[in-house]
Amino acid sequence: MENNSNTLASPEDILVLIKSKISKETSLAFLSAVIIGLIVHLYFFMNNLPHADSLIARTYHPGHAWDIATGRWAWQFLDNLDTYFTLPWVTGMICLFSIGLVSALLVRLFNLQQKFDILLLSAVVVTFPAVTIAFCQIQVVNCFMISYFLSVFAVYCLVQFKKTGILLSSVSIALSLANYQAYIGVTILLYNILLIQELLRGTELKKLLCKGLRYLLSGVIGVTLYFISFKVSLELSHLTLPDWRGINTIGQIKLSEIPSLILQTYQYFFNYVFTDQIHYNPWCLVVLYAVICTTILGFILFEIITKKIYRHKADFIVLFMLLLLLPFSVAIWRFLAPRTPMSISMIPQYSLFLFLPIVLSEIKPSDEVKSANDNNNRKRALKSANGGKTKGLNQRMVLKWASVVACCLISYHYYLLDNIAYQNLNLQYQKTYAVAVRIVDRIEQQPNYSNQTKLAVLGGLPSANYPITNEPQAKELKGLDLPAMNNFVYMDSSYSWYSLFYDYLGVSFIGSADQNEQNQIKATNEFKGMGCFPAANSVKIINGFTVVKLS
Repeated sequence: MENNSNTLASPEDILVLIKSKISKETSLAFLSAVIIGLIVHLYFFMNNLPHADSLIARTYHPGHAWDIATGRWAWQFLDNLDTYFTLPWVTGMICLFSIGLVSALLVRLFNLQQKFDILLLSAVVVTFPAVTIAFCQIQVVNCFMISYFLSVFAVYCLVQFKKTGILLSSVSIALSLANYQAYIGVTILLYNILLIQELLRGTELKKLLCKGLRYLLSGVIGVTLYFISFKVSLELSHLTLPDWRGINTIGQIKLSEIPSLILQTYQYFFNYVFTDQIHYNPWCLVVLYAVICTTILGFILFEIITKKIYRHKADFIVLFMLLLLLPFSVAIWRFLAPRTPMSISMIPQYSLFLFLPIVLSEIKPSDEVKSANDNNNRKRALKSANGGKTKGLNQRMVLKWASVVACCLISYHYYLLDNIAYQNLNLQYQKTYAVAVRIVDRIEQQPNYSNQTKLAVLGGLPSANYPITNEPQAKELKGLDLPAMNNFVYMDSSYSWYSLFYDYLGVSFIGSADQNEQNQIKATNEFKGMGCFPAANSVKIINGFTVVKLS
């Protein structure tokens, strides 16, 4: 390539330039995340498996009034990436591209050099159930994964760019929140991990505190920008914040509530790790979680002892406080939105906590330590560089092996769990479709049947006759809050049935009964005299409505 400033660069020149800027570690992280993601989630990408939420959104979903009202105003723009149609393969590839970027940025942030560690990072991130729950919401998952990327990109900008870092980071945080608010937890936990990493690398406390203030400032500005943009979007759209799942109370915390909320936040973290209250925890998984926690403490103690951090009181106190904040950062949403029901989809950052011992195993001296001038800092630099190699190498290797094996087995467990979830989603769709066909058959047998009526499906199918899922699956999927688990719960929604009949069975009506019309139908003697499905008289035409009584 000729070095001529007047010559316009060719596409090939641009590709060569981009390639020269990307390290082998970054490339490996991106490619491994995409490939592992395909292996784990391919079943879902290759099938269209509708559920309660996607039926409401329809196969074509251009409307975004509800999304804007709930604070996710960026969805109206991001849906243009894959059109407004529900396209699992197209959306899935966009999401894997975003996850690949997440993995690549994390490798840069953590300064990972070992190839196996990079592969393991991609596996942990891609298999974590929060990603699976997001994929199950196929109509909006692209927005979720872009929010994930932006939450990590915000931290990367702050670390990488000294002058424009705060601005770029703040804007990224605001855009991440505008897609899905829960991913702010990823940014918060990354700040926490990076500060711990810097302290253990030997960064001076003064410089560490300056970095902490930059992190805090970017977060405050980012959240402020988000709330301003949210208010503007509500005004422009003439919408109001709904009272839904406590979203209108996010951040509204009384001072008297703070102690109990802090306790609840820590309690949520430990319940997730060591109990069955949050999700199904077989004993082997509890042991693996315990290994992760133990190796994190082991690496920390090793660094404290070998580098004699305990001799520096201020450093030791700050390190202790940062470690104390780790569980709080993982479950931060419990504190920020105490009246919002928690689910695993709100803790995607937990996968980063699982990988933390691997991050700690690759700690190296910081640039500040390498360039230290005074004798004390030089000694600390020497210990940072050589402490793990000259002392306790075997102990570090034992910790490394324990953490690697634990991460591998946890990722494999998540891989199985993800596909159990997808299988369950398929089975739920098949069951729902079979019942829908039977209901349509009954409707079309009515003597006065006409598609120029409104559809009113009232009640829900009895779970004893139509179980939501089989017992083994229900046990394994406990706590995942998958939309798949709600397929038979939505049966009291006439609009969902209307969408299912129209989009998947090709049966049309002029619309579905609204709540007032449903109440009027329930008050009629004809409805009261109807039997419940599958009774022979469970379907009737009443006052221009095709009525199906499920319960």
